[in-house]
Amino acid sequence: EIAEEATGAEASSFLRYDSDTSILTFEVARNNGVEQDLARLLEGKVTLKSGEGIAGAVVERRQAQMVHDVAEAKEFSSRVDEATGYRTRSILCVPVVYIDEVMGVIQVLNPAHKVRFTHSDQRVLEIFASLAAVAIVRARLLEQKLKQKELEAQVAIASKIQSQCWPKMPEMEFGSHAWGKSLPAREVGGDLYDFISLWDGSYVFYVADVCGKGLPAGFVMAAIWSTIRSEARIGSGITELLRVVNAATYDFLSSESFFVTVSIGQYWPESGKLEMASAGHGVPLWHDGERFVDFPPLSGLALGVIDDSEYDSHTVTLEPGAMVMLYSDGLNEAFNSAREMFGMDRPKELVVPSRADKWGQRLNDAVMKWTGDQEQTDDITLLGIWRDK
Repeated sequence: EIAEEATGAEASSFLRYDSDTSILTFEVARNNGVEQDLARLLEGKVTLKSGEGIAGAVVERRQAQMVHDVAEAKEFSSRVDEATGYRTRSILCVPVVYIDEVMGVIQVLNPAHKVRFTHSDQRVLEIFASLAAVAIVRARLLEQKLKQKELEAQVAIASKIQSQCWPKMPEMEFGSHAWGKSLPAREVGGDLYDFISLWDGSYVFYVADVCGKGLPAGFVMAAIWSTIRSEARIGSGITELLRVVNAATYDFLSSESFFVTVSIGQYWPESGKLEMASAGHGVPLWHDGERFVDFPPLSGLALGVIDDSEYDSHTVTLEPGAMVMLYSDGLNEAFNSAREMFGMDRPKELVVPSRADKWGQRLNDAVMKWTGDQEQTDDITLLGIWRDK
């Protein structure tokens, strides 16, 4: 409307340019003050390529073009007139360009109250096209901002759902206790821990680490959480549980670049019996109340690598005063500003004998101090159990 008023034209249109296909399409058109849906009218009938017609020539050259009599212009394409019934006599067309990007063209047709368009009309329309380019960019940015807000809202919901997956630690009998915490590197993390009570009075607990982080890893985490919970309650043992969960994980991850490491145990509070197994995860830290004890080696591939992996386990006894701590590699691989890793010696130096909860909190605080202002690069998860002396 402004373009028509500024140049005294009968009709006007804006054609959007797609740089991927080099095609111009009508986004909006006006004739005698009435907006027409030329985009729908011309769909499948008329397309203008870069260099084709007056508009195409303007895109190709990135220069305005003013034609007083289209009958004398070799570049003029009459296909739009033929499709719409409109008769174009003269045309003024200018490119809409932002920096180096051609967004389209604005054209005005047929002066209404004068013989021809003038160079003043061209200059006004060129200025108008520059303003239009800025307006289009601002509209794009607003659209991106709205999409970003929508994504942030979805991520917030996913983060809330994930937080609800963190277990409430059980009140175990016979002087046994449990503690756990996870710190996602992003709003939604790929680490997971759980503590599941079974019918025989034992508990299955684990720490899992999805290769990756953010929303995709969070989706994989949710699937793993559900699968392990359902399989654990069958009570077939942790090695069989890993075998079944691995097969299921392979089915839905084999075409993706994800895998999952797991450190899993089954604990009987009355006796202190502890059976541990691993799927490509770090060995737990075991403190007997006086010193650290090397845990027997555990073998087994990460979940989702092959479909028929086998797993072994080792059984130990947690005596009164002993504790075991499971962790994800976000702990030992945390970097400081000098690009030094936190490592596995510092966790042992920070131990609080007979209290995995206080030890875990000290580890958490120490890692946060270690990384300082550095961005957390991986999720950090800790899960410990201990027996009173």
